[in-house]
Amino acid sequence: MDQIKKSVAFLNPGQVPVIAADQPLYALAKQIQWHWPEKYGEDKFVIMFGGLHIEMAALRSIGTFLQGSGWTAALGEAGVASSGSADSFLSASHVTKTRKAHQVSACSLYKLMKTEYTNYCNGLASEEKVLSFDDWHVKRREESPQFLYWNLVLEMELSIFTLIRSFREADFDLYCDSLFALTPFFFVNNNVNYARWISIHLRDMVDLEHTHPDIYKEFRNGNFVVHKTKRMFSGLAIDQAHEQNNAMIKSDSGAIGLTEDPVALRRWMVAGPEVSRLLTSYEEASCKKDARTENRHHEQTFADQKSFFENMTRLTAVFTEMGNPFMEESTDMFALDTKDIANPAMVDLLRTHHQRGKDNFTLFRKRMESKDGDIYMPIKKNSVSFFKQEKNVR
Repeated sequence: MDQIKKSVAFLNPGQVPVIAADQPLYALAKQIQWHWPEKYGEDKFVIMFGGLHIEMAALRSIGTFLQGSGWTAALGEAGVASSGSADSFLSASHVTKTRKAHQVSACSLYKLMKTEYTNYCNGLASEEKVLSFDDWHVKRREESPQFLYWNLVLEMELSIFTLIRSFREADFDLYCDSLFALTPFFFVNNNVNYARWISIHLRDMVDLEHTHPDIYKEFRNGNFVVHKTKRMFSGLAIDQAHEQNNAMIKSDSGAIGLTEDPVALRRWMVAGPEVSRLLTSYEEASCKKDARTENRHHEQTFADQKSFFENMTRLTAVFTEMGNPFMEESTDMFALDTKDIANPAMVDLLRTHHQRGKDNFTLFRKRMESKDGDIYMPIKKNSVSFFKQEKNVR
């Protein structure tokens, strides 16, 4: 923090330093601010939570929720990924592949939901009143646990995509809104460290207009992310840009040992971004990158869109063959592939699952705002392994 403050003071005198960190380092940085406010206080530094690490944690969180549901089996059968790769999506071991799998899944689930609503409308007698989609949606959530479960999956996927969109479009207001929508899922899916510290980060971002108006203005102008190219929809979270720079300048042995040598670590930190910039300029000048005159997003091509559409179509067909979860009329919740029925107690917990996350988030925010509140108090954990209980076979 001392070195960053010196560097910022040299490059841009008068600016408050902004630091981005993953969850463990973010927690340490905030504790330093609270313990030594006269030197490192919240008026001296702005600590950002690494956006890439929030996305990774969110993908792991929804993976926990999807355990045993048959989602990975459907991806494998549809050819979206091999069975081994599909299983790795639950732990988000490869962020890009996991994100793409959820994009295909969200499109398929929404298409299946709209198909079922169309079937509902077409199946009514002429004298019966047709419910609006929103009213029908609420009614079906109350009637069918299977509908409710996969609707929660879809809601969480869309919350994650909203967060990613805020980075890609450099939309700070959308970033804050997406964190408000996503944080209850961290609480209810037992991601307690991220639930605790993202709540604190969100408080800082909401108060930024009053605590650091200059930084807030820059963030509103899109400068809370990094733009490495002029492509559309290509903003990167600060920690993701650092990761890419590190990957570009690492040797075969990576960064192993650097942290044990202060001189080597400082050289890497200072020279790394500049080396990355020079390498990028060389690749563009030598025509090794098509991005030099191309402003479209790299996935905005016919081949990528065709592949996405084919994957979505096949996955929709597999979901339909396994049983469209939005058509289910029974009061049971079961895995798509094995048809094993979840414990009825899990169905009762599912009905309050998302609301419990919202309640815990609200309680934690009140605790932060109170003078005597202890943010280190344990966060109550929930049962999220809906399909790992003892089950009866249908």
